[in-house]
Amino acid sequence: MKHDALLVLEFFRLPHADDMYHLVGRVMEGFIFEDTKLDGNHPFPQCHYINTSNLKQVVRENGETYLVTRNTTYLMIGCATSHKGAFEMYENYKKLSKPRVVSLTGDPVD
Repeated sequence: MKHDALLVLEFFRLPHADDMYHLVGRVMEGFIFEDTKLDGNHPFPQCHYINTSNLKQVVRENGETYLVTRNTTYLMIGCATSHKGAFEMYENYKKLSKPRVVSLTGDPVD
């Protein structure tokens, strides 16, 4: 699923994983990254604390969770309690989602 931004939810706002679908209609709070939207208040700076508009849909696809609002689709990449924690979560996400380049022998190339 295509997303407009990455979102690290504020830790205390993150419900149990089985309860994610009950969030439809609610506002979520967290830290935004890689915001590509160009309308309304967007784009937000990296690690900016935001309140989303009301969630219209929660989508689980290929092991990822997407939070869909009226105008924005967020890829949820984790939860944190501070800007520092959110930035660390984002850095870890980038490392894990980065394709690995290997040599012909299969060894990682830095």
